[in-house]
Amino acid sequence: MAATFRLRPMRERPEPDVADSDARVVRALEELGRPVAHASIRARARPARFGPTSMLGGVPHGNRGERWPRASAGGDPLEHVLQIRVDQLPVVPAALRDTAVLTLFASTTGEIEIRRAKRLVGLSLLRPPKERRRPHVHKALLTWTKKIDYPDLATAHALLRDAGIETSLGEIERICIEHGLDHASGIKVGGWPTTVADLQDDKRFVLQCTEGPFGQMGVCYVFRDPKGRWSASAASY
Repeated sequence: MAATFRLRPMRERPEPDVADSDARVVRALEELGRPVAHASIRARARPARFGPTSMLGGVPHGNRGERWPRASAGGDPLEHVLQIRVDQLPVVPAALRDTAVLTLFASTTGEIEIRRAKRLVGLSLLRPPKERRRPHVHKALLTWTKKIDYPDLATAHALLRDAGIETSLGEIERICIEHGLDHASGIKVGGWPTTVADLQDDKRFVLQCTEGPFGQMGVCYVFRDPKGRWSASAASY
């Protein structure tokens, strides 16, 4: 008698619940939100009533006795890129709570100098060297808006993967657009850096700037480590 074989009925595999998958990614991304002070350039913004104000270019304020910085190689004067008056920020990161004014100078070759003042009292306009008597970078005032900042796509993808959530860059982009989980680009204080290069894990991100010579190089990052030491680096796109 011939043996009879019966095929086992195939179990239908349930389709993945897209809504549940999206919700998991949304919850994970929402937990990554950080407050950020995002800058906008305003031609009609009002400057501070006295002393320094947040601005791009122009002639900044400095501590008494300070001179305009020069490049270590060749001695050419650096370009004033960015000055931030901290009490104008709607969000102040811990790294800036002992700072009144932060000023950033740079050269087109990538040299960066950070200046800071602890108090507004006693500050005065720096005297530009003769090569900078008429700064070629016109002053533009900045205004600040408080937002919640989320990681850029590459960073979000890496963090989700580390958390055991597998998804694609395209899906992350779609979810972020649909749910308004925006990454703030440009000039900002706090939040998440726009990563165009690997950043050092042992340093605390303070701000980024994409103006001045950095518009050619990419992004300038400013850090302050737990011991209070400042540093900056520029990365190209």
